[in-house]
Amino acid sequence: MSNNETLQVRARPFASRKVRPFPKRKTGKKGGRLFFSMLIFFSGIVVVFLSVCTVYQKEVGIFLFKQMVIDRAFSPLLLENHSQKEREAIHLKLDDFYALAQAGGLEDKDLERVNTYFHKILLDQRIEKEEVQSLLALMKRITETEGSDKKDGEFL
Repeated sequence: MSNNETLQVRARPFASRKVRPFPKRKTGKKGGRLFFSMLIFFSGIVVVFLSVCTVYQKEVGIFLFKQMVIDRAFSPLLLENHSQKEREAIHLKLDDFYALAQAGGLEDKDLERVNTYFHKILLDQRIEKEEVQSLLALMKRITETEGSDKKDGEFL
């Protein structure tokens, strides 16, 4: 026997056997049902989320502003120049202001003015006492003008 004949003999049993590299695909009605139902489910979640964000836009904006800007950016910078009592008083005034805004006692433009002022304060990554005092004065002016516009006993 030559080398070619022995190679053919050894290769022969594998050549006669059918080998499928991938399993056979299922055919029938269930082919894309799971994919389609999962697609509908997740798109429904996105629609509900966007609807909630649209309906409660102001509340979500105030919540995120308080969490991200005030708690994570503004508060750590207050540690440098302010005592513990001053920081607590500032936080109470901020909480009162944003609670009033969330209750609907402030107009959107006034809330935007305060948020823009926060942005200006935080640009240089340090907070001076004068900046905080002017922010508190701005918030006080806004709440006083809103309170004077309301009728007696209606709000505030």
